[in-house]
Amino acid sequence: MSKSEHLNEVNLVRALAIVGVLMVHSTSSAVGQTIGTPYLPFYNFLNIFFKFGTPTFIFLSSFVLFYNYYHRPFSKETIIRFYKNRLLYILVPYVMFSGIYFTLKNYSSMLVDAKSYTLNRFLDQLMWGDAHDHLYFVFISIQFYLMFPFLLYFFQKAGWARRYAVLLGFALQWGFIFLNRDYFQIVQKGSISFSYMAYFFLGVFLGIYFEKIKDWIIIRKENMLSLKGVVWISLWGLWIVAAFLYVSLWYETRANGTWRQNLYYESYWNFHTFLSAIILFQLAFVIYRHAPKLIVRAMLHLASVSFGIYLFHPIVLRFYRFYQPAKEGIVFHLWVAGGFLTALIVSWIVVTVVTKIKFSWILFGNKPRGKKRAVSETAVQVREAKP
Repeated sequence: MSKSEHLNEVNLVRALAIVGVLMVHSTSSAVGQTIGTPYLPFYNFLNIFFKFGTPTFIFLSSFVLFYNYYHRPFSKETIIRFYKNRLLYILVPYVMFSGIYFTLKNYSSMLVDAKSYTLNRFLDQLMWGDAHDHLYFVFISIQFYLMFPFLLYFFQKAGWARRYAVLLGFALQWGFIFLNRDYFQIVQKGSISFSYMAYFFLGVFLGIYFEKIKDWIIIRKENMLSLKGVVWISLWGLWIVAAFLYVSLWYETRANGTWRQNLYYESYWNFHTFLSAIILFQLAFVIYRHAPKLIVRAMLHLASVSFGIYLFHPIVLRFYRFYQPAKEGIVFHLWVAGGFLTALIVSWIVVTVVTKIKFSWILFGNKPRGKKRAVSETAVQVREAKP
């Protein structure tokens, strides 16, 4: 693989993914408040369609790692450098924000009954990514980082596994789903990395073979009438169908209060978010080539601080929601939109400012590179430890 190959487009995928995360979290309360109103279809769509954020981050993390490391010799020095550079900048912020959210959520109760909120209780939440709803993703990322050297060695040696990585990922993910349903019965299944193997192994496959298959991924106008165009149109058509099915499933559940078997929600979510990761990957190349430079630069910067925004934005939403208007009227809809914009803009500003401080990595991980370097280097070298 040529080291001169630049993939700034990967950072644009990261920017799209963090927008998805913010959209889901900022509309979560609105969905519950609009049940039984004409506005439920709209808020249900926003809340469900944009659930591609976290799965896309998982896919990106894997793609970045295998794109950057697969063609390197597997050595002790490589592994030590990997753990030093990656785990440090994700593990420490994870512990710090777990402590912050544990304190915020339990502060009032701790004043009344401090003995109930012991170190053991915090450590239990830390071990499962439960200190706040969104921290499970960071906990999963740590699991993948711990497994990465072993998976890298495996894929470097096993040619069959490389070729069938996507199918292998689905087999592992759904094997775990069925085993957990019938035997393990782990309540915090969403905090276990095997629940996301399809996305991780998609990143493995694309990271290894990107140079060979990129012409089948990158959409170009001149290829629309070729077999590649047929593949792209079919892929986007499947994605639209998947999105419709997943959004409709949750609308039926919320509007009528009728729940189906969990496998329906699991499979529709997997179908929609897996295809979304691929679509966003394609879309990033289109945006990078054709969008105004100002928008591209803004998205690149958003991507560079996305890890910090992911960690910090629930704090913004928590304080923003102290004031909540009645659910009728234009004020309510403006309040919901304001929640999304406030979470995005305030978090963006705070993380950008704080990362200029020397020890900011303790909270927000590795610092963003300078603008010039971020544009010229490959994404895998720029933000490898960030979601």
